[in-house]
Amino acid sequence: MIRVDFRAIAAVVIGGMAVTVLAGCGETGNTAHNGATLSTTKSSVQLLRNEAASRVLPDVIGEIVETDDTSVACESESVDPDGISRSWRSSVVLSIHPDSAWRVLPLGQELADSFTGDGWTASRALSESVPNAILQSETSVTTIEIAVGAAGATAEEPATISIVSTGPCVDTDGADSDEIRKLDNED
Repeated sequence: MIRVDFRAIAAVVIGGMAVTVLAGCGETGNTAHNGATLSTTKSSVQLLRNEAASRVLPDVIGEIVETDDTSVACESESVDPDGISRSWRSSVVLSIHPDSAWRVLPLGQELADSFTGDGWTASRALSESVPNAILQSETSVTTIEIAVGAAGATAEEPATISIVSTGPCVDTDGADSDEIRKLDNED
């Protein structure tokens, strides 16, 4: 079982991000959203995902099932065939201990409520019929999606909380560019 201290990661990233934002980074690439580039939005999107994950009670987390950090197209291929308009997406899936699986929905709602308490607005409350909510803030161009899954609530099929943060759409050099391969660590 892998344990990650998201709060420690968040503290380090916040400090680094503040320096990066203040320095302007001198990043290359095209921009579309207030001068932002995909590389300048990447850290804040990852930080928000980590911050959200750190708000889940550590004693209910079984393990980190999956994490993903990648750029995604903002438009369909028919509208933007070269994938120029892209955003950064960071996600994590946390399995919930079987003995806490019965409360996965309230745990997800508590997570969403922790952000609404900070001024974020949720698209809806989590429920059994609508197991996900999208949160937005007037002070952030990044969104957070929180989804819960009850599954079988066993060790083999655990209940989960998924967290996805997505940054703003920005112009890039295209889906197959060196810029994207470097950011996606594919170079």
